[in-house]
Amino acid sequence: MLKRRLLLPAVPAVMLVGSGARAATSGPVVIGTWRMLSFYEEELDTHIKRDLMGPHPSGFITYTDDGHMAVLFFDGDRKAPAGGTATNEEAVQLYRSMLSYMGRYQIEGDKVFHHIEAAWNQSWVGTVQTRYWEVRGDNLTIKTAVITSPFTGHPNTVGMILWERVK
Repeated sequence: MLKRRLLLPAVPAVMLVGSGARAATSGPVVIGTWRMLSFYEEELDTHIKRDLMGPHPSGFITYTDDGHMAVLFFDGDRKAPAGGTATNEEAVQLYRSMLSYMGRYQIEGDKVFHHIEAAWNQSWVGTVQTRYWEVRGDNLTIKTAVITSPFTGHPNTVGMILWERVK
């Protein structure tokens, strides 16, 4: 089990304490639960943008003050299986229309490191996912580093997610 203390960054302008946020002295302003507003990926070489979770994605991310995080989100047009149990084809579609992982996190400046302990994609378990974050009022923006898309397999891709604080 990975045990790390939460590293608090120097307090940049985005660390301003807003509605529902903790004071900077007791933890970063990301602490809390956030509802997904949008998610897209952009291929940096072609500038093609893909809204991979539909125009109305559904999901949440939570950061706790003891250094844990969890994220779960879905395509807004996700369909339930026709019967009580998903067929193999339906199960593949359900798997491809979601993303979920959890573990510990640490913050260093504008970077947040997600130490993955459990995930929808087993190959992520044990990895560290680096994200860039910014809070403005009740909105949290999380951007990936340049990655190979887990959805399309295209290299040289950046993902961008906009969240709104749950009140």
